[in-house]
Amino acid sequence: MNLRKLLLFVPLILLAILSCTIGIRNALTGPNASFDFQWDPARMVILKVNPYTSSFWPLERQIQILGSQIPDQMLGTMLPSSTALLVPYAFLPWNVATNLWLITNLVLTVGFLVLAFQFAPGLSKWQKIAIATLFVGSTSWRVLIGNGQHSLFSITFFLWAYLISAQSPILSGVLLAFGLYKYNLIAPLCLLFILRNRTKPILVATTIHVALTAIVSFWLDVSPIRLVRQTFTNMTLLQSEGWIDVPALTGHFLSPQLIYGAVLGVGIGICYLGWVNRHQKNDLIILSIMSIFSLLCSYHRIYDFILLLFPLIVFGIKGISPHRHRLRNVVLMAWIFSVWFGEKIILYAHNHRLDISFRWIMMIIGWILL
Repeated sequence: MNLRKLLLFVPLILLAILSCTIGIRNALTGPNASFDFQWDPARMVILKVNPYTSSFWPLERQIQILGSQIPDQMLGTMLPSSTALLVPYAFLPWNVATNLWLITNLVLTVGFLVLAFQFAPGLSKWQKIAIATLFVGSTSWRVLIGNGQHSLFSITFFLWAYLISAQSPILSGVLLAFGLYKYNLIAPLCLLFILRNRTKPILVATTIHVALTAIVSFWLDVSPIRLVRQTFTNMTLLQSEGWIDVPALTGHFLSPQLIYGAVLGVGIGICYLGWVNRHQKNDLIILSIMSIFSLLCSYHRIYDFILLLFPLIVFGIKGISPHRHRLRNVVLMAWIFSVWFGEKIILYAHNHRLDISFRWIMMIIGWILL
């Protein structure tokens, strides 16, 4: 390794080690330690309690049912079928389950990087190391690990499902069912399956989720339609708490109908562009486009922006120059760095106006890049 590479990679590796250490510490002992794990809704299902209504019970009653293992119950916002996927963890005590989930997320980090790099065989070893260390060093990854989020779980299973979809569509559908745990993040990416004429895994995954919803409905003795409706009702309560997505930044002065009408219109346009470019052989380009679209259109916090790994890999392949889209690539790289690292810097300023301005700028640039 020459001096130039040494000067570049030592700081990146140190950044990744520091971020990993902080993320693990936050997951175990931080103020928000694994609070977004969704263990409690899954535990409520085991106890035959509707998790979508019990979220609003007084804390004393929640503790009486769940025990005093957790400080508060997480709002049930995942579909009944998704909650069912976490039931194996919910059979375990809170501390054991969160430790196991932390290990799961760390393993999934490696899996996600390995699978994502399958879409970019042209990357050199050093490019992969640089991208991986930036990814682990990002605020998105660190917050995800600390909060016990599920974005890594969903995107890793999604990629695994797609990569084997041509050879084993049934198994691919089973894996995709796990990938669709976080439906609002992964559903737009399923366009890739459609463009490649691999719809069987989507049908299998949908069937699994319908079956799981029916099982949960029967177990709780609550109508499946009511369960799903309650899920989306709870989800709407969080729409204004997103980050640089349209509902989060416009929900205070636009009606939900206008917001989602506009998002739907843009979504139709993106799908049309995807169909027109269905002969595009670069899956990574499509994943990058649909990831940015997904992140900007619906409720997402900073941990979901791990999906920016896809456009970062595209940048790693194409580089800044020589290329006729040099300006776009520079803006893309600056935008990814700002999203992954800028928000933490902005928060230290403790300036609400600065934070809102930063988020608006990031959203506008994201739409321009899209």
